[in-house]
Amino acid sequence: MTFIMLVTSLIIAQSSQILYGEISMMKETIFREYDIRGLVDDELIIDDVYDLGLATAFYLKQLNHNVKTVAVGMDGRESSPAIKEQMCKALIDSGMDVVFVGVCSSPMIYFTTHTMPVDAAVMVTASHNPKEYNGLKILLGTHSLWGAQIKELGKLYFSKKRITSATKGTYREHLIKDDYIAWHVDEFAHLKNAAIAAVIDLAMVQREL
Repeated sequence: MTFIMLVTSLIIAQSSQILYGEISMMKETIFREYDIRGLVDDELIIDDVYDLGLATAFYLKQLNHNVKTVAVGMDGRESSPAIKEQMCKALIDSGMDVVFVGVCSSPMIYFTTHTMPVDAAVMVTASHNPKEYNGLKILLGTHSLWGAQIKELGKLYFSKKRITSATKGTYREHLIKDDYIAWHVDEFAHLKNAAIAAVIDLAMVQREL
C-alpha cells in the first residue's frame, strides 16, 4: 500500500511539473524587458532553444505574415554555437530562410537589418552578462521586440506554438563583419589621419566577440 501511494505521489508530482513547465523548459524569468537572457542550462536550456525558435517563427508570422528571411548572428560565448544551431534549425523547419551573418556584435546585427534584404533577425548574446549566461535579441524589420512582445513570445513558447510548414526554408552564410568595417571606413573617411583622442572599452568588445 505504501509503495502504491509513493508511485501515485510521484506521478502527481511529475504531472504538476509538466503542467507548469518545470521539466525541460526554460524559466519564465528569462523573458525580460528587452531580450531573452538567463543562466545557460539552468534558466536557459540549450536543448529547448529549438522549441523557442519554433515559437519565435510563429510570433514573427503573427506580427507580419510576410516574414520569410531571418538573419542570425552570435557572439563569442562558448554556448553560442549550440544555441545558434537550435535556433536556425527551428526557423528552417518553420519554412523560413536563414542567413547566418557570423560571429558579430549586437550593433552588427542591427546593421544587417538596415543593409541586407532580411525581414527579421536573431542575435545570440547575453550582452554585458558573464560568460555563464546567454540569450537572444529578436528584431522584426529594424525594430527590436521588447516589453509586452517579449512576454507574449514567452507565452507562445510555453504553449508550444509552432508553424506547420509543408516545406523547409533554406540556409546560407554571409559574414557581415567585412561589410560593417567597409561601411565605417567609407562613412568616416574624412577622419583618416586626424588627431583624435579616443577611449575604447576593450572589456565590452571582448565580451561581445
